[in-house]
Amino acid sequence: MTFYGQKSNFYHCKFVNIQQGSREDPLFVTTDVETALSLKEAGIKGGIIAGITLRNLEKAGYLAKDSSAIIIVVDNDGKGDESRESLQKIKDRYLENEINLHILTPKEKDISFNNLLKIEGKDAVFKEVYKQLEEELEANTE
Repeated sequence: MTFYGQKSNFYHCKFVNIQQGSREDPLFVTTDVETALSLKEAGIKGGIIAGITLRNLEKAGYLAKDSSAIIIVVDNDGKGDESRESLQKIKDRYLENEINLHILTPKEKDISFNNLLKIEGKDAVFKEVYKQLEEELEANTE
């Protein structure tokens, strides 16, 4: 595993590289290593890094130059509006800087892609990620 980091004012963010992608591929950024490993196990194509914290996701924009889009993948942990608001603010900031960003989360409350992998297998994770990504892309073109 490789660590990426960038210093900014008083904050140093680190990411754990789980899978290398190319510039034509999207970069999947997760808030934890377990989700990143679940995506890799499911055969997701593209770069996969673990951002460790939601705050780190705010600082990941500099990684956009090395991929076609950034896709933030988070658990649906039931924390509700606060997490959604934080994610929407991050997304708005990226879009203001013309960075192609999408957010994916399991549809069911209190479930993660790790749980989905354990319960239904890697094909279920693969299908769910690409189904949501397709829906997200369609929503952005309307």
